[in-house]
Amino acid sequence: MKKLLFIFIMGITVVLAACGSDESGTEESGDQSSNGDTEQSQNEEQNKTEEDSVPAELSKALDDVITVTKELKSTAEESPDDMEKVNKQGNMLEENWDKIEKQVEEKDPGAYENIEKSLYPLKDEAKKDKPDVEKIKNLSEETINKVEEYKNKIQSK
Repeated sequence: MKKLLFIFIMGITVVLAACGSDESGTEESGDQSSNGDTEQSQNEEQNKTEEDSVPAELSKALDDVITVTKELKSTAEESPDDMEKVNKQGNMLEENWDKIEKQVEEKDPGAYENIEKSLYPLKDEAKKDKPDVEKIKNLSEETINKVEEYKNKIQSK
């Protein structure tokens, strides 16, 4: 008896479920649509907030790269014989750039390539046992200008 009652209830449930979707399919779709719209607008707001925070975070990281590059240039000018300090700052520059390198490349491949044309030779020169101080000064200035230009570009968006 219990099996028969169970089968009967399941059958009615299936029939009602099928009938309910045909008759009120439009209504349910409308509810789903408005829920979808709400979810979509919430997702858009979240994405917008994330996009707003990305330039701020990237801008801060670019400031770090600029600061380390200025320190490297200053060391090359004021203490050209302090190779250990030059090497250390070259490594710091590389670490700071590595943190944001992929992000810059994805956002603006052209700017990325432009920055790398002076940044990589600068990093390589700073790591040498006997770096060329004049090259470091010139490449530092060039890199600072390029990174500042890119930073201004992303902040104006």
